[in-house]
Amino acid sequence: MPRKLEYFLLQYAPNALTDQCVTVGLVVLDPSSETDCFLVRFAADWETRVRSIDPDPDLEVLTATWLEFDRMFRNPEQGAELVRTMEDSFCNLVRISSRREFVCEDVIPQIDDLLRHEQQSHLDPPSAWKAESQSR
Repeated sequence: MPRKLEYFLLQYAPNALTDQCVTVGLVVLDPSSETDCFLVRFAADWETRVRSIDPDPDLEVLTATWLEFDRMFRNPEQGAELVRTMEDSFCNLVRISSRREFVCEDVIPQIDDLLRHEQQSHLDPPSAWKAESQSR
């Protein structure tokens, strides 16, 4: 049975004064569930993407940030709170895109198609994506 889901992109933006950013991940939400959060994926080559616009990034801090996001999204209450925080106050190093809708029956196979589409429609370097979290 098809489900209506939403997603937003996680973007690295090293300079708050410019619009320059690269997509480093994607968060899928299920608005019909109480907790909203469904899964998070990060680009397999996020470090390369980050270095393409920032020659000297703090990869240790970014790695810790991505791991914390992943941990929080695994907990429904923390994940929902993180989404609210991201939508209300994120604007510097990590930005999020507006939410977008999509409909699918089986999320895992179709999420790869969604990611490929996002890659082609944004000015990101090509890459392979890997799942960092599984659906609940």
